[in-house]
Amino acid sequence: MWLVAIAVATPERRRLTFGGLALITGAWTLDALVQALAGTSPWFWSLQHLKLAVSGHALCPADEAALADRLSGALGPCNLKFGQVLASLSPFLLLPMARRFGSAGWLLAAAALGGVLLLAGSRASWIT
Repeated sequence: MWLVAIAVATPERRRLTFGGLALITGAWTLDALVQALAGTSPWFWSLQHLKLAVSGHALCPADEAALADRLSGALGPCNLKFGQVLASLSPFLLLPMARRFGSAGWLLAAAALGGVLLLAGSRASWIT
């Protein structure tokens, strides 16, 4: 908790921390939209191949990955908590989009996030 308090102690640090969270949330949302269209998450695919190159072992075994029936995004098909994590991070993207681009920016971000949360298939994330 002390590290979090230090990270947001000053306006400069708060802007940097929350801006970084917005960037991560936006990148994960775009990655999930690509996964919805292409069938695989480019972010997780990159991490998977990097792990294979370094250690020779996959992050997620192929038989477990084949069982995933919903969007898993950057967390991968063996860790189906993507919906809950993205729902929890969504305010960090929605607020800056509203401030910078007004209602249109907020609606665009909310539609993208909402679509991803529905496709992530986690009912818990729908109420978060």
